[in-house]
Amino acid sequence: LINQDMERVKNLLGIGQKFDEDNQAPGNALTPENKDLVYEMVRGLSRRIENQGGTFEEWVKLVRSYTVLGEFENALKTIEKALDAFEGKPEAVQKFQEIKTKIKK
Repeated sequence: LINQDMERVKNLLGIGQKFDEDNQAPGNALTPENKDLVYEMVRGLSRRIENQGGTFEEWVKLVRSYTVLGEFENALKTIEKALDAFEGKPEAVQKFQEIKTKIKK
């Protein structure tokens, strides 16, 4: 069940899909029925990363999730935490800096 929920959230957020010019995931929209599920999954990922750490990909997924949900402040806060978590890993830091620049535009 959890894997099915994660797959639904990935589809809803457009994770793994190309975005159009307006940075919108194709064919995906948050409806009242699935919005709670999406927010709960994002909160769960955030808690887990905060408590246990996460991979680069998980941090990026969390930032992207916040961005798609329109929670840009949370996305930027998450990037700041990721920069601390990946201190000493210049490639990861550079990628997070690039993402941060794109969000601020």
